[in-house]
Amino acid sequence: PVLQELGQPAAAVAAISGQTRLSVAVYGTQGHAGTVPMAGRKDAVAAAAEAINYVEQRCTPPRHDPAADAEDTMLVCTVGEVRVWPGASNVISSNTNFTVDIRSKSDTERDVTVKDVMTAIERMCAARGMTCVVNRNHDASTTLCDDGITAGLKRATADVYRDVFAGEGGAAAAAVAAGVDADSIVTAALVSGAGHDALAMAEACPIGMLFVRCRDGISHSPLEHSGPEDVAFAGRVLFKYLKRYQSESVLAGERREEL
Repeated sequence: PVLQELGQPAAAVAAISGQTRLSVAVYGTQGHAGTVPMAGRKDAVAAAAEAINYVEQRCTPPRHDPAADAEDTMLVCTVGEVRVWPGASNVISSNTNFTVDIRSKSDTERDVTVKDVMTAIERMCAARGMTCVVNRNHDASTTLCDDGITAGLKRATADVYRDVFAGEGGAAAAAVAAGVDADSIVTAALVSGAGHDALAMAEACPIGMLFVRCRDGISHSPLEHSGPEDVAFAGRVLFKYLKRYQSESVLAGERREEL
């Protein structure tokens, strides 16, 4: 959704975020919904809800700024799975399990966030006189895109904007909203919160990526849609990169290896 909020059809990618996955089990005392007083309950669902709320608050920045999103570390935290036992409407839960997915471009920030979340969950359970178990099941470090490739893609993107404003953008011109002028365009490099095949390729060679705007930021869904004008814009960026900047990126990479 960042590209849509920025009003930009495509942008280079600077990095693929690192990721940590936690599994949390909260243990309480099962009882009847009508006979156990509120003050005496050890409700696993209530404890899990408190912890889940903390996860959201810990990972939400104080102010939303789409322009800043383009360059920040994109710390995001998600509780994607919740399982309640026994899962009956008239029974206080004795066991609630949930997962936490934490991602950031900064491995340091991610690690600090993970530790904060784990500590907070254990503290909340202890305050309720309950037991919880937090397991750190998966860690993947951040993968940086090649600086030379990213810089080349950003320059190619700027070239396409110049073509559009000069009346030479072809089909890509429709991707730039009316009223936008050259001075208002910032060719940012985004952070990918999702993993890609480039993760594996990075072990063998330098990588780079170009993101194309999707309607409402929806992907991995039948509702995913990129307009043909945005695809044309991105295609033009790739063409210009391959024609003008690829050799510069390769040479820059070779110079870095020599150093």
